Amino acid sequence: MNDLEGFIAPFTPSVREIIEQVRHRILESLPDAWECPYPKMNVIRYGTSAKMCDLVFYIAPHVHYVNLGFMQGTTLPDPERLLEGTGKRLRHIKIRSLADIESPHLITLLHSAVALATQGK
Repeated sequence: MNDLEGFIAPFTPSVREIIEQVRHRILESLPDAWECPYPKMNVIRYGTSAKMCDLVFYIAPHVHYVNLGFMQGTTLPDPERLLEGTGKRLRHIKIRSLADIESPHLITLLHSAVALATQGK
């Protein structure tokens, strides 16, 4: 069992499936992503490298849903107001079903986050 499998194993089958599908969307948007489960904070981190400044997304599983987090969420265009949170930079979207992952607005946010993270690189 790899680190990722071990990380998601304790969650219910429905939450594990959401994690896998969100992960798939992230890796579609950022194919060469650095990926690392961080159990201490209950997240899986994604970025262009392992450096904190290069992180782009995170997945934070909960009992009944999964947060898809955007490290620079406050700078992303969000006309549909999907992003939640009050932090200085971080924002997230609560994914409660597989249908939520298919939202074209969510996919646009993923692509916008990657474009922001990779501009000038």
